[in-house]
Amino acid sequence: GYYAWGETETKSDYSMQNYTFYTALPGEMAKWEFIGDEISGTSYDIAHVKWGGGAKMPTLAEVEELLNNCCFTAGSYNGVRGNYVTGSNGNSIFLPFAGFRRDGYLYVENSPGFYWSGTCSTKGNASMAAYFECQNDFRIWLYDLRHYGYSVRPVKEK
Repeated sequence: GYYAWGETETKSDYSMQNYTFYTALPGEMAKWEFIGDEISGTSYDIAHVKWGGGAKMPTLAEVEELLNNCCFTAGSYNGVRGNYVTGSNGNSIFLPFAGFRRDGYLYVENSPGFYWSGTCSTKGNASMAAYFECQNDFRIWLYDLRHYGYSVRPVKEK
């Protein structure tokens, strides 16, 4: 599924006007509701809400660990293109190239994958949250607008 940052349901329209934590104010600047610097493991975390059992959205620190310490290898699983991500312990996960949703559209399906972290922008911009993007050998984390529909790959607390 695709989820806006902090929302726990999928939808067909990932626009600012349809984002739960955004309010357009007539004659004023828009208001982005601040729901926390870190939503991992909270009621705003889709992984925590949907899967429970210690599952949560990764923090930005966990995303950095994944990007810096794991091997990314392009491949496919059940006909879906993506990256196998293998850690130093030999365990691996599969990250599909699912693209992302904005407004009512799906962008760059099958290349690359966009995944939310649970970390809001530390730049003081409540409209942005950290995500990571991966495609073959390319991988990076950035900040983007919270109303976009990105995938979530949960991590589990030890």
